[in-house]
Amino acid sequence: MPFAVIRGYDNRYALSDLWGQAFGDDAQFVADMYDCGYLNSSDIFALTQDGRLIAALFLPEYRIRVNDKDLPIRLLSCVATDPSHQGR
Repeated sequence: MPFAVIRGYDNRYALSDLWGQAFGDDAQFVADMYDCGYLNSSDIFALTQDGRLIAALFLPEYRIRVNDKDLPIRLLSCVATDPSHQGR
């Protein structure tokens, strides 16, 4: 049962399924979030077990200005976990 952490996870089908289980939204909602640019594969960190997606963390990058400097930040947007792995 090897686990792997993947930055830049891009399996939209698996993400849509997990998102639906976690938040109740349908696949079209997730597709729309990609299409409008809110979700980007490079902002998704995934935990897989034996190649199966069991959790995803969505960290979109933004920029803020502090003391006349633009700084990159990450916004913790969503965390989705397969119901069979919740509470572990």
